[in-house]
Amino acid sequence: MLNHIIQEEIGIDSFVNSSNIINLSDSVVNKCIEIRRNCKVKTPDTIIAAIAMVHNFILLSRDTDLNRISDFKGKIHLSDDFN
Repeated sequence: MLNHIIQEEIGIDSFVNSSNIINLSDSVVNKCIEIRRNCKVKTPDTIIAAIAMVHNFILLSRDTDLNRISDFKGKIHLSDDFN
């Protein structure tokens, strides 16, 4: 059991150390404001979508609320299969 916990901690540490941190730049904040003005989407979803839009990322998500963001069509791939 302890070995499993240690292996999990090593995996999490490796993931965090290899991750890129994306700050909330002015362009991301402005895109958040634009999205919130035009769509009824929760703030965390708005931030995630704005980051993806500003940085031209493709977003994989199960969150169908993101379909409400009209500028996001074609850049979001909704899926229930993340295996």
